[in-house]
Amino acid sequence: MYYSSRNKQNKVSSSFALLHGLASDSGLFLMEEIPHFSLEKLYPLSYPELAYEILSPLFDDFSKEEIQYCIDKAYNKSNFADGMVEVKTFASHSFLELFKGPTLAFKDMALTLLPFLMEVAMKHLKKEKLSIVTATSGDTGSAALSAFSKSDKIQIKVLYPEKGISPIQEKQMLYFTSPSSRAYALKGGDFDDCQSLAKECLSLDKENLSSANSINIGRLLPQTIYYFYAYFELVRNQVISLGEEIDVIVPTGNFGNIFALYLSKKMGLPISHLVCASNKNDVLDQFFKTGVYDARRELYVTNSPSMDILVSSNLERLLSLILPQEKLLEKMRDLKEKKVFSIEEEYRESLKDFLSCSASEEETLLAMRDSFEKDHYLIDPHTAVAYHAYLKRKKEFSHHVLIAATASFYKFPKAVKDALQLQQDSDEGILKEAERLTKVKHPKILDDIKECHTPKYVIDKDTFKKELSLKKDIDIYARASSANLGSCFDIAGLSLSLYNRYRFSRSDKDEVIHFQKGYDVDHNLVLKAYHYYFKKLQMKEIPVRIEAIEENIPISRGLGSSSACIVAGILGANEISNQKASKQELLEMMIELEGHGDNVAPSFLGGYQTLIKQGNTYRAIEREVNPEWNFYAYIPSSRVSTKKARGLLPLSYPKDVVISSLSHASLLPYALEKEDLSLLQEVFHDLIHQPYRYPLIEGADKMREFALSHDAAICISGSGSTLLLISKNKDLEKEYQKMKDNKDALFLPLKVERGSTKIEENYHE
Repeated sequence: MYYSSRNKQNKVSSSFALLHGLASDSGLFLMEEIPHFSLEKLYPLSYPELAYEILSPLFDDFSKEEIQYCIDKAYNKSNFADGMVEVKTFASHSFLELFKGPTLAFKDMALTLLPFLMEVAMKHLKKEKLSIVTATSGDTGSAALSAFSKSDKIQIKVLYPEKGISPIQEKQMLYFTSPSSRAYALKGGDFDDCQSLAKECLSLDKENLSSANSINIGRLLPQTIYYFYAYFELVRNQVISLGEEIDVIVPTGNFGNIFALYLSKKMGLPISHLVCASNKNDVLDQFFKTGVYDARRELYVTNSPSMDILVSSNLERLLSLILPQEKLLEKMRDLKEKKVFSIEEEYRESLKDFLSCSASEEETLLAMRDSFEKDHYLIDPHTAVAYHAYLKRKKEFSHHVLIAATASFYKFPKAVKDALQLQQDSDEGILKEAERLTKVKHPKILDDIKECHTPKYVIDKDTFKKELSLKKDIDIYARASSANLGSCFDIAGLSLSLYNRYRFSRSDKDEVIHFQKGYDVDHNLVLKAYHYYFKKLQMKEIPVRIEAIEENIPISRGLGSSSACIVAGILGANEISNQKASKQELLEMMIELEGHGDNVAPSFLGGYQTLIKQGNTYRAIEREVNPEWNFYAYIPSSRVSTKKARGLLPLSYPKDVVISSLSHASLLPYALEKEDLSLLQEVFHDLIHQPYRYPLIEGADKMREFALSHDAAICISGSGSTLLLISKNKDLEKEYQKMKDNKDALFLPLKVERGSTKIEENYHE
């Protein structure tokens, strides 16, 4: 059984504690009894076997088969190809390497296991779905996203400070974005803001939300395993004898990793001193030295960002073991209201096993350099904070010292550059030089994330709350477009202020509603484009409900109705799947599906777009359109088949026709930008497609006469039947009404709109 740190009578099962993260009174869960293990029994075991022995009594409502299942799914070659952990020994100290997992940080050791533990707990409590909200100061985010991306029952949202983590840490989080997992950069926030917001959200919806931070007991307990394993490795390597004490130094910000060490000591691991190593944000160091926890200070952004924390959540667990209940509540109340509390002298005796130390950024870099120069062993800046504590307090240690190495140096190129005084400027250059110097091969994940183009998603506090607590629909306003534009056949197009609006919602099955007759699930281009997105990214499809809210773009009239459907479907899938693709990747998908991009590019990107094909990729280049131009679309009631219109064109053209076309096309951007009507009229006179298509368009001759007599340039829009008129005359619609002889035709004043497709999020209960 587990109880709340704030009320020992508030008892729950281990499954309940796993799924809820925080107790109903906002306390943290702790086990009612801490098991004690025999070193002799555990010593011969492999890491997975050790995990089974330690976790079995801790998750007491799990069967043996369920515990074994979780361990087998987490601790295997697919997650830890290079082994679980390794201990590197130098003279009187050793490093416990905890960065062999998928995201190169110690958080992988517990987080690869947590989703499977949670899924079993969900089965116990008959829960079908679960959402995770967690805060990160760096490494937790990517480890959690990596782990939970494999679950189709658990969604996760990660909050990180907008400017408080390393570029590679952020890139990793974006790389592991999936339909069920994504990271949010909290606008203007630091880690404490992220953590406070996550806790607030958890307290508002305790039934449907949980956490993957170390505030969740299921994340914390697996961290005890590697301390036991490291101890036994020291025995196996004949560094110590079984039963001999060691001192352990842990770099920590949120106090989770070192509290796991404290639990290990309680479970029977022979630990003498537990050394809490802090960076410039030294609130924990000051607490252990003075008994005063004072968060009334500036939070510094340092070169060890995962430790940039002022409110260390897991300290509450330690205090709950040494303070009377009413005292703990008093301290937590003071921390929340005053950001400071102190521990009376009589209770400080219980903290005597803890030592502490802090390192400035300069001291951190010096420690990195010292380790490399003395032992040719390069460490990351967080581990360097712990190594600095080892150097500074070395005389106080009477046992072999184990230092928790919490991340790969490859994640922190700037710190590596500064520590080793390298001359390279780019991250890639720095890491290549580090690889040459250390002979440590760079991890494959760095190559993988280099190709990640998932955009950063910055969000404010209120919007994040909406994302968690309300259902969200996505509205895509897909624009009409006019392509071909005289001699610019298949290479350029304009966006037009005529929209189809489609609403996308997650669903249990694919469905389309309110579309025109004949556009059902099996014949719907928006849905086809939606599916195409998942196929291209090799992602599991998310069933969707697509509703046609407005359909204003006429079909088969040369205004890009098909392109609008494709743009909407691709963008809808990108939003539903948490924006996995970059703008360039989205454009490429749209063009591949459409077959040519002169409609797609302006519909998606806005404005006047010219397309250039470079190998297998496309580049869209936007040019200015003079705001004095007025645009009008003449839309006959009759349709023109694109297939039929293309079938009329010659298979080849004389050289003089091609040269004429190229010269006219090259001047279109100038004519649109400089408001040159005579040049625009000349540019629109082409020999490539319009002479063959004009006869297909109802009323084309009269409209050409109308344009000529009213100082307007005219061209076929797409393959017709719409004609596009461009003029300085703001009253051209009135002039058209005077001569109108086709009551079924439309004559619409339109604008060319810049900027990407409008996407609107709608929240509702």
